[in-house]
Amino acid sequence: MNRRLAQVLALGLVILTAELAKAEERKDSFEVSEFISYADFAPKTRLKGNAGAGLRLGYNFNSWLEGELSYHRSENAEFTKLSAPSVDVEEVQAVAILNWKRKGKKFQTRFQPYMILGFGHADYNPPAGEDFRLASLLSRKEGLKTTVYQKEAAHEAGGSTEVWGFGSKFYFNEALALRLDLRLVRSIDSSFTNFEPNLGLSFSLGGGPPGKDSDGDGVVDYQDDCPGTPKGAVVGDRGCPIDSDGDGVPDGIDQCPDTPKGVVVDTKGCPVDSDGDGVPDGPDQCPNTPKGAKVDEKGCPIDSDADGVPDGIDQCPDTPKGAKVDEKGCPIDSDADGVPDGIDQCPDTPKGAKVDEKGCPIDSDADGVPDGIDQCPDTPPGVKVDKKGCPLVKPLFEKDQRSIILKGVTFDSNKATLTPESLKILDDVAASLLSYPGVRIEVKGYTDSTGGPTRNQKLSEARANAVRDYLISKGVPAERIAARGYGQSNPIATNATPEGRAQNRRVELARVD
Repeated sequence: MNRRLAQVLALGLVILTAELAKAEERKDSFEVSEFISYADFAPKTRLKGNAGAGLRLGYNFNSWLEGELSYHRSENAEFTKLSAPSVDVEEVQAVAILNWKRKGKKFQTRFQPYMILGFGHADYNPPAGEDFRLASLLSRKEGLKTTVYQKEAAHEAGGSTEVWGFGSKFYFNEALALRLDLRLVRSIDSSFTNFEPNLGLSFSLGGGPPGKDSDGDGVVDYQDDCPGTPKGAVVGDRGCPIDSDGDGVPDGIDQCPDTPKGVVVDTKGCPVDSDGDGVPDGPDQCPNTPKGAKVDEKGCPIDSDADGVPDGIDQCPDTPKGAKVDEKGCPIDSDADGVPDGIDQCPDTPKGAKVDEKGCPIDSDADGVPDGIDQCPDTPPGVKVDKKGCPLVKPLFEKDQRSIILKGVTFDSNKATLTPESLKILDDVAASLLSYPGVRIEVKGYTDSTGGPTRNQKLSEARANAVRDYLISKGVPAERIAARGYGQSNPIATNATPEGRAQNRRVELARVD
């Protein structure tokens, strides 16, 4: 193996393991380690690289300092030039091991990086310089004098060494660890340096407690894969918190150990319900539900009447569809007609008016004044009314009345000429007929018994037509008025007295519609 490449790789491995976290040694404990090795000899030794094995015995003064004695033997190392007897190399070393002290992340506490410093002694048996024949061959090969080669070779028979290097342990448990050493062994007498990587198993014996438990979880630091466990948390074999419900709060601290998956929890492991609707944050698809609202399993408000105010807050839960409501969910009825806004197609209904299901006023007599306000609800069609729904002009006929006598309507004696006093009364009759366009009448003329029947008949007809003509002149359609004379028939009083005869001389109006 290329020496420089091996050293670079070894240094990289040292740096990698140095980044891993600590594992503590037990104070006052012994450590026995057996190992295999590979010696990459310096070029000056003229020996090929060779495998070996050894044994170490260490003592841990505390968690960061260990003293160690080791014995290593590499047999049958071959010379790199010409044929020659094999060489056995024996080494004894006494070193101090300084453990790297730092904390790390999960699984890193199984690793224990360390640095090596110490001294030793190495023997090369037999030394290369004692074989004169080999020395002569090598000197001729290299163009050196035999004495010069022998002098250099004799220094390689052994001597004191200084040792330094790096290593790391990987703990399977508190007593057993895999160990890798990367050592540089320098001959003090001959100024050459061998590179020796070693791999072995270490066994810890005796000592004090197995190690420090910094987080108090019952798992010592060098076995604890999760060294920052909160106090009270239940942990597994490697010191990592157990979280049975997967909510991020470990068992032992979790006061709500059966939290459903996906639920947001507080520091105690209990579900957080920010809007207080009974559905915890996480599953709650409507996280800002108003207080008091009823919700479904997704945490979204239930609005049975679809008025925009959820059940639980809605004080009017049966609002008709389409109605506008207030913040309490109750219909708004701006015109107070009993039909809420949104449904009300006539939103400005006068107060007191009766309305239909659309909120529009009902006007049974079609006089323009709605029922409820109309104080004269049976106004005939077409009659002009006041704001109370009553006709502006009184009707000629009372209810169920079929005829009336026009008192005050008189004529000049024995003539069909209306007196001036009669015109005012007939003006009122014309106004009433115009206000009640559905009324049709017959004007009936009567006389007393004075004079002959024939003359009285003609006079009554003339007087009836005079009244009709006057009413037509005031705008009453002619087709609504008929006129007929009845002479001296149908007296209503005695003709024997002046008073009775005055009553019999009369004009009657009779409804014919």
